[in-house]
Amino acid sequence: MNKFSPRVQYWRDKRRRGASLFAAACASAPEAGACLPLAPDLILYHPAFPSRPPAGETGMLSALQASGNANEAAAASLAPLPELCAPCPVAMGVCGTDPLLLRGPAFAAWRAAGLEGVANFPTIGLADGFFRADLESSGLGYAREIACLREAREAGFFAIGLACRPEDAVACAEAGCDALIVHLGLTAEFLPLPLAMARKEIWPGFASALRGKGKIEPLVFLHGEHLTGAADEAAWKGMFLEGCDGLFAAGGPLRVKALRALVPV
Repeated sequence: MNKFSPRVQYWRDKRRRGASLFAAACASAPEAGACLPLAPDLILYHPAFPSRPPAGETGMLSALQASGNANEAAAASLAPLPELCAPCPVAMGVCGTDPLLLRGPAFAAWRAAGLEGVANFPTIGLADGFFRADLESSGLGYAREIACLREAREAGFFAIGLACRPEDAVACAEAGCDALIVHLGLTAEFLPLPLAMARKEIWPGFASALRGKGKIEPLVFLHGEHLTGAADEAAWKGMFLEGCDGLFAAGGPLRVKALRALVPV
């Protein structure tokens, strides 16, 4: 397999021209259709969200709710998306910690359906403390997600790693992920840390950890949940000028549209 898929090579060429990248999350075909006029470089699909309120706001932790077999639910609704979103590529969030996921047959079926990329979402990276330690010791930790991403790339997908702490970002890079979606942490109230604060307190750890890791440093998307006000928007512009490659928008079409306006074209 080539070092980069044609999609990933296009993203890298676009960045070399000075343009930023923009990725959008969707939970259904109608949500994907609503995002397409915004010209995203990537649609990341996963249906493991509760019904959205009118404002479209849901937190990332909602994807960890036990609402069924996440991979089965995602695959069941995948079929119309590649054709609907073309030429925009579609990646699917995969629960890589699921011990019942038969990766080989699943990857073959998803490739046949037109899926181009795989991401580790839902991710146990959102968990911390004793709960995270117990997940890791039980064999249901982040390493299983990394193994899923590595195997997906070997199967011909591009791989998008969702990383919530620097060591997770390094693991994604060393596994050969083509891009990362970096989430800079949650607050005690389980809301995303504002970017203006996270950029000073947390982002330097990611930046230094990623430097020189992996054969090729992955493209980096900032998770847009951190942009909640004018100070955060200013911080994002600074990150873009310093080399952050793009913005990832989730939370429904209204939120995606609002964040699209912040991305240079």
